[in-house]
Amino acid sequence: MSRPKNPENVYLVTCRVTGKTKPTNPVQFNKLCEKYKLNTYEMADSYVSQEGRRILLKEYLSPQEAVERYNLHMNVATDLVAPKKSKEVELV
Repeated sequence: MSRPKNPENVYLVTCRVTGKTKPTNPVQFNKLCEKYKLNTYEMADSYVSQEGRRILLKEYLSPQEAVERYNLHMNVATDLVAPKKSKEVELV
């Protein structure tokens, strides 16, 4: 007989960037909560999948722009957005 699922754990999350719902491992989700210093409700509301992270990197948004566009928590946005390209230095 299988064990009942723990109601305290989060098993499905929706990416704020792509809008897709993804299954998650509760242990991995709790590690994300610790990494970004968020509670489970804030993390579930600001979750960004790997596909969403790629989109954020391509858009070159500032953290504030990512917060406004995708309604992310500032801790998540600060960590996931790419730094602005410098106009002074261009690699050849």
